[in-house]
Parts: sequence; structure tokens; C-alpha cells
Amino acid sequence: MPRALRRTCLAESLDRRVFDDVAWRRSDEELLQQALGYLVKKKSAADALHAHGITADADTVAAWRAKVHPGPEEQQRLQQVFRELRRRNIAPYLTRVLNADGGTRIEIHPVDQESVEARHRRDLRVRWKNIWRWNAIIAAWARQDSLEMEHLWRASW
Repeated sequence: MPRALRRTCLAESLDRRVFDDVAWRRSDEELLQQALGYLVKKKSAADALHAHGITADADTVAAWRAKVHPGPEEQQRLQQVFRELRRRNIAPYLTRVLNADGGTRIEIHPVDQESVEARHRRDLRVRWKNIWRWNAIIAAWARQDSLEMEHLWRASW
């Protein structure tokens, strides 16, 4: 598997484990409500929102949940803030869970190849990998440090 695909697959597998916590596809409205609910509850959300140029306070975010929704561009930034904050907040828990009992086997799904010309597509299969120490991988994932994840992925094989 090419280097860029491995990095993407590992990060996407961790994202799936953390963000896709239901069996069905959520609507954009449900995703927005999830993000807004999380951002209303977390104390560190105000700093994360300001870091992304969103100057809303907790009351404004709560109002967005209730009635008036932010515009599409701001909704996209809110989703980004939610994912970054959730990654950072869940990283210690995820590390403990994945390190429990000596490590965890992870399922790595192939990257979607729809944008690849048909003649260049390959049959990519789901892969499984036992990883014994997740600390550095989860820390790099939480920081969205793809180069470090690539290094750690290579070292784990």
C-alpha cells in the first residue's frame, strides 16, 4: 500500500472509532447538533472556537442549537473545531482502552478509489494489525500530525 494511503487509513480508522458511533449515517442537522452540544458542554470550547476565528460565546452556541443556525461556512468550521477538540479530549481515554490487555487489533479499511482512473485502481483489502503500544500513535492522531503517524506506522510493521 503506498505511504500516503497507510497514513490516511490509520487516521481514518481511528476517526471511525471515535466519530462514527452509530450504525446509520447522520444527517447534516444531526451532525451539527452533536457538534454544538459538545461545544456547549466543554470548558475548553471557547478557546478552540476563537482559535478557528469563531467569536461566539457559550450563549450564542446554545442559541444555534435551539433555533437560528450558523451559515454553511461557519457550520463547517464548527465541525472542524468539534473534531479537533474531541480528538484532544478523548485521546487519554482512547490510549487506555487500546493499550488494555496488551494492545488492540485495529481494522484498516482501504481508501476510496473513485477519483483514481480505472486503469490505475487496485484491489485493496481490509487489513488487520495488532498494535501493542498506542501512546505515540494516539498522541500524533490527536495533533493531526500525519508525518509522525506515518513514521509510527512504519515502525509498527
